[in-house]
Amino acid sequence: MTEWILSLIGMAFLGVVIETILPNGKLNTFIKSVFALFLLFVIVKPLPKIFNKDLSINTDYNYEEDSNFLINLNQKKLENYEISILNQLKNEGISNVNIEFEADTTSSDLKIQKVYIDICNIVLNNSDKHINITDTILKIVTNTLNVSNKEVIIYGS
Repeated sequence: MTEWILSLIGMAFLGVVIETILPNGKLNTFIKSVFALFLLFVIVKPLPKIFNKDLSINTDYNYEEDSNFLINLNQKKLENYEISILNQLKNEGISNVNIEFEADTTSSDLKIQKVYIDICNIVLNNSDKHINITDTILKIVTNTLNVSNKEVIIYGS
C-alpha cells in the first residue's frame, strides 16, 4: 500500500514538473493525455489486490501454425509458379511441357528443392526450330523461381 501512495506522490510531482516545463499548444495537451493514462494505470493497479485477485498481464503469446493452411497456400504458390513458367515458355514458342516440384509445403517459408521438367512431348510453335531448348527452359525456370541450375532437372530429350 505504501508503494502505491509513493507512486501517486511521484506521479503528482512528475505532473507538476511536466506542467511547468512544457509550452502551451497541441504537444502539451497530447503529453498531458498520455500522462493521464499512466496516472490512471497507477491508480487502478492496486484495485485487484484490494479485491483479493491477481492482476496479471500475460505477455506470453503462443501461436500454432495451421499446417493445412500452409500446405494449401504453398501448393497454390507452386501452381502459380507452374502457370507463370508455362506462359513464359509459350511466349518463347515452347509448349506441351510438364513441370513437377519437389518442395517442403509444410513450412511457412516455401523452399523448392528440385524442379523436374519433362520435355518428352515438347512442341515448338515458332518458326525458329534451332533454339537451345534446354537453355531457354533453364533460364526461364531459374529466373522465375530464383533457384540454381543444379535444382532444375530437364529430362526426356
